[in-house]
This record gives sequence, structure tokens and C-alpha cells, in this order.
Amino acid sequence: QALEQLLASEREKYDAELLKARSELADATSSSSAQSAEASQQSEQLEQLRGSLETLQSEANRLRGENETLERSLADERQKACAELARAAESSADADASALQGKQQLQDLEQALDNERREVARRKSENENL
Repeated sequence: QALEQLLASEREKYDAELLKARSELADATSSSSAQSAEASQQSEQLEQLRGSLETLQSEANRLRGENETLERSLADERQKACAELARAAESSADADASALQGKQQLQDLEQALDNERREVARRKSENENL
């Protein structure tokens, strides 16, 4: 009977250890499943981020090309505006020179008219004196 009690006691210890081992195995399996699910979720997120990154890189390249086109267009417009401004400045300088020449001619004519009036007044004075 002592042997049966010892055997029962050992069996209880064995059953308790077996139960504990099964519990630990279930916990480890559950933890492993959770880690596997988390790894799978992170992998999906990574793929989504890769897709987003590729989309953003493509958009950045498109915008870079658009920006280069706009910069070239702006440079062309700037060059045209500078050429137009140079023509306008030249035209303005020509107009200023022409106006200055016209002003000088007007002054010359006014001087000639004044001289003529003085001459007429002098002759008139001479005629009256005769």
C-alpha cells in the first residue's frame, strides 16, 4: 500500500508537471501565433509603404519634369522680355534724340524769328527817320 501511495503521489506530480508543460506549450503556441500574425501584419504594412513610396517617387519625378519645363519656359519668356525691353529702350532713346533735335530746331526758329523781328523794327525805324 505504501508503494501504491508513492506511485499515486508520483503520478500526481507527473500529471501536474504534464499539465504545467501543456499550459506552457499552449502559451508558447499562442505567443508564437500572435507574433506570426504581427509579423504578417507588419509585412503587409511594409508592402503598402513600399507602394506609397513608389507612388510618391513617381509623382516627384513627374513634378521635377514639370518644374524643369516651367523653368525653361520662364527663361525663354525672360529672354523675350529683356529683348523687348532693350528694343523699347532703344526706341525711347531714339524718340528722346528726335525730341531734343526738334526742340533745338524750334529754338533755332524762334531765334531766327526774333532776329527777323529786330531787323524789321530796325528798318521800320530807319524808314521813319527818313
